[in-house]
Amino acid sequence: MARQHALWMDVVGGCMAPQLNPGQRVAVINCRFYWPGDIVTFCAWDGQLLVHRMLGYRLKNGHLELVTCADRASKNDVPVRPDQVIGKVVDVNPPSNLLPVSYARRVQAIMRYCQLAWQQTRTRLKI
Repeated sequence: MARQHALWMDVVGGCMAPQLNPGQRVAVINCRFYWPGDIVTFCAWDGQLLVHRMLGYRLKNGHLELVTCADRASKNDVPVRPDQVIGKVVDVNPPSNLLPVSYARRVQAIMRYCQLAWQQTRTRLKI
């Protein structure tokens, strides 16, 4: 198996603070599958490169999409297709307590996903 080289990127915004702060650099590698809680880098619909937490998947028209959200955001991002994902963050410089992603963070991401899904369901059903 060939060793994969990481792509290093600079963090610009503060939407993932205090876990990731402007000026930090993140190493990103492409994976076959992403787990809730992973920090992923993707190309948003407007062309921006974003580094946000992956909350889960959703099925739309027979295709999987990733549901992501910045840690400091109250709403999730527009779901992204797997081909928009560059990879997941595997290293941070200077180091932080972001990695490895803890089980608690993964459970927190799943709970947030459930909360967002419930909010969307309530809105659609006008509850």
